[in-house]
Amino acid sequence: MATSRQPGVANRLGYSIGRVIRFFLVDSNSLLRWVKRAVLLVLLTAVAVQFLSWIAGAVLSLISFGLILFVLAKGDLSPMAQVSECMREDEGGYRYGLSGYGYYLNGERIDGDDS
Repeated sequence: MATSRQPGVANRLGYSIGRVIRFFLVDSNSLLRWVKRAVLLVLLTAVAVQFLSWIAGAVLSLISFGLILFVLAKGDLSPMAQVSECMREDEGGYRYGLSGYGYYLNGERIDGDDS
């Protein structure tokens, strides 16, 4: 028994894509056919660039989060402690300190510049 069904979504989609491809690739005028192909190539390139830039952004975000987690898990903050020790060292002199550049004695800026 033969039954009649309405065409499904896949059938309509396949037919539509086939018609679009036929429009771009088949034409009796060769100049018009190549212009259509060039337009199709430009459109596909634009879509590919947008897609690839999104993928690249997502990958770089994942790499950044991975590096942040790696630094938090394995990072050694002792160089920062050495920098802060250097800024509070006992010897006096002109250097960069916690209050900016100036004359420091025993870790305190004493050059009178309160700005």
